[in-house]
Amino acid sequence: FFFILRHLDLEFTRFEFPCQTLPALSAAAGGTLRKRLSKTQTREGEKGGLMKEERETAGVAALNALNESDARVLLLSCCASRRFAERMVSARPFGGVNVVLETAASVWDDEGLEEHDRLEAFAAHPRIGARNTPRDAEGHDARSAAWSSGEQIGVASAAQDTLDELAALNGEYYEKFGFVYLVCATGKSANEMLATLKDRLTQNRDTELATASAEQAKITRLRLLKLLHQLGEGSTTDAIVGATAVATEVGRDRTANHRL
Repeated sequence: FFFILRHLDLEFTRFEFPCQTLPALSAAAGGTLRKRLSKTQTREGEKGGLMKEERETAGVAALNALNESDARVLLLSCCASRRFAERMVSARPFGGVNVVLETAASVWDDEGLEEHDRLEAFAAHPRIGARNTPRDAEGHDARSAAWSSGEQIGVASAAQDTLDELAALNGEYYEKFGFVYLVCATGKSANEMLATLKDRLTQNRDTELATASAEQAKITRLRLLKLLHQLGEGSTTDAIVGATAVATEVGRDRTANHRL
């Protein structure tokens, strides 16, 4: 107790205070302690935010420094449209995190990006609720697949009847529109995504293509931030090598299919 009072800059002897004064002093000491803890937590939060910003800034520098091939592979993990990735690579060097995000939004909204470019990006996403592997049948890389699993975490605890209905309506959606049901799943439950799917099934194709494009833009933004964070931590070297190998193999498969 003396220790606490010393920190309050109060001078006393044990005989100078009546007993009823002690609870008030204890309350004052507790208030001071809470204020100090609050200030410490604020400083820690500011430090964490600064570290995050520093990592993302370092990530921009790393993205700028990559050769074209490696940069293209990583950007394809964020948005699997090859034309989008090419334009992003050509837009380097980026002046900061916001410049990366603004450039991505501008490229995606550009009318020069045709429907098949958008459909190419949509096709990289597994169906909501579907079980996917690190590299699916279309050859999409492990980074993109892992991000999809994390984004769809809301379906992990879904009831089986919800998953069954999602699967059935996903199929109906694909038959109607010709592309996968795409929604920015981060933070959404399976029931929320199911309700959205039912609503969107009532739209016409042009409206739904625009809606899916807007959802892809949200996903791309979140993934770019994740990528910059990882690049800033220096944790992407192995992923670049693995993704490059996958991209090379997929390119060969596409070439072979065209020849057939």
